Amino acid sequence: MANDDAAPCNCAMSDATLTTAPIDLTGRAGVALEGRAFHEMTLGAGEARIEASTDGTTFWPLITLPPASGQWQRFFVDLSDYDGQDAMWLRFRWSDGGGWSSGFAVDDLCLRERLAHDLSMEAVSPGDAVASAFDPSTRSLGYSRLPLEQAGTSSVTSQVLNRGTQALTGVSVSCEAFLNGTSLGVAQASAAVDMAPGDQMTFVVQGIPAPTGVGELMLRCVASAQQTDEDATDNTLDAPVRITGPGWDAGYSAMGCDGGIPQGVISRSDNFIAAVRLELTEPGSHAEGVSAVLDASSTEGEFVRAILFDASFAFIDTSLRHAITAEDLSLASGNGALYLPLASAPELPAGDYFVGLQRLTGQGPVGVALSGHVPVGGAALLEGLTFDVSWITGCPMVRLHLAPFGVGLQEPQPVITEAAIHPMPVSESARVEFELASGALVGWTLLDIAGRIVLQGAPVPLSAGHQQLLLDLRSVAPGPHALRLTMGDRSMRLPLVVAR
Repeated sequence: MANDDAAPCNCAMSDATLTTAPIDLTGRAGVALEGRAFHEMTLGAGEARIEASTDGTTFWPLITLPPASGQWQRFFVDLSDYDGQDAMWLRFRWSDGGGWSSGFAVDDLCLRERLAHDLSMEAVSPGDAVASAFDPSTRSLGYSRLPLEQAGTSSVTSQVLNRGTQALTGVSVSCEAFLNGTSLGVAQASAAVDMAPGDQMTFVVQGIPAPTGVGELMLRCVASAQQTDEDATDNTLDAPVRITGPGWDAGYSAMGCDGGIPQGVISRSDNFIAAVRLELTEPGSHAEGVSAVLDASSTEGEFVRAILFDASFAFIDTSLRHAITAEDLSLASGNGALYLPLASAPELPAGDYFVGLQRLTGQGPVGVALSGHVPVGGAALLEGLTFDVSWITGCPMVRLHLAPFGVGLQEPQPVITEAAIHPMPVSESARVEFELASGALVGWTLLDIAGRIVLQGAPVPLSAGHQQLLLDLRSVAPGPHALRLTMGDRSMRLPLVVAR
């Protein structure tokens, strides 16, 4: 990482470089460099380049990285020109442009020999990510929660990379939709393309069959070419979406884009609104309320309210003022959401809306959790008395509900208590121990840090008392995860870390 506003330098970085030790490619052929970079090129920042040398002194550019606002980008560099070299050096180079600017970082670097024909599915997300978030004619954002009444026929976007040394012809992507494990049908990208080595292409598959009920919708995308893929293990990726509906067990018709696990926070001691754009494609839904995940460090007693705008930030409705309580902060510590009903529950025509949580007057900070990313235009921070708008790419954990919450009713008591995972961190297998207050169907879902489903276990009937589940996690990549236990209409999350 190079950042002239952070330790250890906190100084000007007009020419920051990171150079590898010499790399021996003797006996190697068709080597490629892969990795990720964070490079916004904002606030006057200069270029970011990857360079190469065969003597450790004279370097020449391999690739100039394009800027990408608010997100990590993958890069792929063909090093076949250096096949058989007994020593070559790689250098990462960035400039702050001579002033205070955004930074640069690289991660997940990998050097590997390539196969001749090797197609890889790099990323999948619901929605048409090629379209602008500002375009009201199409649904471009990726929703993690989508009410059944707004689901309809949809689209999915995938990134495909030719990781091989040879060109691929007739490359295409198909997507099969599954609702609670049952296939709804298959849709195909509109056109096949040819891809040179190292090419990355974006495919949008339209006409994904509409879900017929609530539950877990899985969009399974598969990339293929006319040539036989020599490594087909990375040709498939899934994009999960929870289809919501009325009632506790169906999520009170929640609509939101966040990943479900806090990854950051917007915290201010002044008036602000953290808002997310929502695209309603079907008319007639009623905006019943808003839920938001507060940061647990928020100040007890500070006033907040939910607020609903149209796409131009014209006011539509709001909730009553709410003073943050100790119970709200306890709920936030477990990633629970604060629910605030809207005053008039307005009926909404089809179109784009912004739903947010507003910090009102007070003394201490209030924080709204962030989870996952949205494109520019997908989320906004409004600050000050004039509500100055800044587009943000971290997604606020703010959701709109198109069905009323059980406000005023006694919430169900927890079925599972004293839950724990052993050992922690987990290497290959885990034992989940818990107490059941009563008999229940208990299932589990393992989520990664982005909220994507990694593994699932079908619900099994368990009796009251001490219980345990054994999980085989040998296929799970190292890193932080969340284990969601489901008991009929209730659920709870436990942090789980895989380390090897």
